[in-house]
Amino acid sequence: MDAGDLNEISDRGAFEGLSAADYRTAAARAQRLHAQATTPRLKQYLVEVIARCERLAGETESTAKKDLAEADRGPRQNGPRHYAATVARNRQRAPATG
Repeated sequence: MDAGDLNEISDRGAFEGLSAADYRTAAARAQRLHAQATTPRLKQYLVEVIARCERLAGETESTAKKDLAEADRGPRQNGPRHYAATVARNRQRAPATG
């Protein structure tokens, strides 16, 4: 284990915006470092890093599945543009009164 490996894993900014596979790779790397660690404090820190990477991988997969499901449903039909178009369409359909 060298200091470069530990520095890379301990950089919290390095864990933002990665894919689930990248988080799992980081967790595997932390597990390898954990096997080589010699102090209880370092071992505990690496256990926390592994847990965080696994959690982020799961969240990333969940978000990706949700986004994919929403994309399969097509564009959303709400919001100001949709509302304005619906109102205009309903006015055209309404019978003339007066």
